Amino acid sequence: MPAAATPESTRTDWGSVLVAALSAVGPAMVVAVLGIGLPEIRASLELSEVWAGTLFTAIFVVAACASWSAGRLSDNLGRRRVLVLGGLALGAGFGLVSTVQSYGAAVALLALAGLGYGAITASVLSLVSDLLPSRRGLGMGMLSATYGLGSVSGPIVAAAIIQRFGWRGATATVGCIAAGIALIQWLRIREPARAQAAPRAASTRKPRMMNRNMIILAAAQFFGGSVFWITSSWTPTFLRETVKLTLDEAGLVMAAWGATPILGALVLGMLSDRVGRKRIILMGAFPGVLVVLAVYGWLTHPLALAAGICLLGLSKSPVPSLVVALAQDSAAKSRVGEASGLIMSMHYVAAQTTPVAMGLLITWLDNMTLAMLLGSAVAFATFGLLVTSVRERN
Repeated sequence: MPAAATPESTRTDWGSVLVAALSAVGPAMVVAVLGIGLPEIRASLELSEVWAGTLFTAIFVVAACASWSAGRLSDNLGRRRVLVLGGLALGAGFGLVSTVQSYGAAVALLALAGLGYGAITASVLSLVSDLLPSRRGLGMGMLSATYGLGSVSGPIVAAAIIQRFGWRGATATVGCIAAGIALIQWLRIREPARAQAAPRAASTRKPRMMNRNMIILAAAQFFGGSVFWITSSWTPTFLRETVKLTLDEAGLVMAAWGATPILGALVLGMLSDRVGRKRIILMGAFPGVLVVLAVYGWLTHPLALAAGICLLGLSKSPVPSLVVALAQDSAAKSRVGEASGLIMSMHYVAAQTTPVAMGLLITWLDNMTLAMLLGSAVAFATFGLLVTSVRERN
């Protein structure tokens, strides 16, 4: 006798899910294009390396502040509204950077882009959770995969446009892409009824959001995110200066790092829906410490390093997607947006602090290999220990 269809399977709007997942493309392309176009931007605006680095800071400082607020706002106003406004802010801010002639104007517009960045991530994580309430792992994995696709396509698009129209043409193009995605989402996404703003009642009080699980998961996201940002910011330098790889060889290894989590997030997300988020996260966290030891302590051949980096990418695939899903499982339905925004804001805090902290550690130890081993291994182990103490809900 065939199994009866579940209520969700008959009403899941996969068109809305797929269009919502496109949200991750814009933020990923913005970061990728800003990175690859930074030398041209520095020369055009006459910036030093330090001041050029603050252009990234402008995005992530505002994104960290906006994420939690946007999540709370989406609980009240609806996910789609906040998502679309965030996409338009990201597109307008980054697109208009193409017109600036001064550092101050660039920072102001990138701050606007950061506002949109934070609003997009908090609202789309909540929206996909509403669209796939019993398949949150799959939904979060889809968002991680599309972010990865944006990270891969961003440099390709930027390089092609910069060669023909300069960095201003690249920022204008990506700004238009982000705004275009927002308009498509406004027209196509059908928001679930429960995600709409509820009628206000003086006697109704929302349940508490900051419970034990949420505090632990916020801290876990910081340390799990630190592994990502340590690898992204300092591993290329480690490969070229310590392991003595060529630029092409280091590029191959980092390409493996960028591509592996795309598949890993999808597969592990689907598995987490079946066997539990916590189990899947811990399957990567503690073995990830051993992978860190291999990558930074033992492996030297480019292909071996690429394989090790692939394993490291798989180990960290649950960050931030499954940590967000675990937080959503722990939150009341009326606070899912706020929970998503809080967890992602900690990811952005790690983006601001970890690269600087690692730079200080490398300088203090005067040994890059030891610094990479200590920084990554301690962050991974702390992440695993924190997740171990979480009380998972079905």
